[in-house]
Amino acid sequence: MLEHTRTIKEPDAVAGVILAVLVLFIAGSFFRRDLYTHSVALYWIFDALKFALLPAAALAILARGYGIRPGDYGIRGVAKHETWGQFIGLTIFLVLILDLVYYVTWYVAWLLLRPELVAPFYKEINPTGLLHLPTTLYLAVTAGFVEEVFFRGLPLLYLERKFRGALPRKSYVLGTALIFSAIHWGNGLHEVVATFAFGLLAATLYLRLRDLGL
Repeated sequence: MLEHTRTIKEPDAVAGVILAVLVLFIAGSFFRRDLYTHSVALYWIFDALKFALLPAAALAILARGYGIRPGDYGIRGVAKHETWGQFIGLTIFLVLILDLVYYVTWYVAWLLLRPELVAPFYKEINPTGLLHLPTTLYLAVTAGFVEEVFFRGLPLLYLERKFRGALPRKSYVLGTALIFSAIHWGNGLHEVVATFAFGLLAATLYLRLRDLGL
């Protein structure tokens, strides 16, 4: 398996793992509610495949077969020239800005489009009681990590190594914003619009900072 991956060009391998995860995200949007209604256990098995097993396997292939490490797709951490306080402060500031853009756009879209409201699926599946907090943390951490890496960090890596010296920045920002909004279509049109605006800003910031932790 490892020898076979080395016969595939590096940019194509990056594109392949992005596409594999994206297909699972899009396909899951069609049947996740039905799957959850049919079997809670099967739903969580699928969720683990989508957010943990497949992404982990894909990143392992990139690491072992192509030497692509977390730093290459934006998982960098604290830089040498900054303190933990600066890192945390900037992270909080950027999260607040991104959240502000998301919620303002969501509200404007709701006022203008008045779509039929669809309850966010994560609210439907999140249990009450003792399991509420760990489930919330799992949903937040896995979704945040996988979506940022596969739909923000790796696409830029692909474009940089596919088009060396001529990075199509506008295509990157617009393309990743469209992908990011598409994977959220199951939560309604207002969510698609809000995540598109979020994606535009997030991609623009990543182009400048090259760190998904910020």
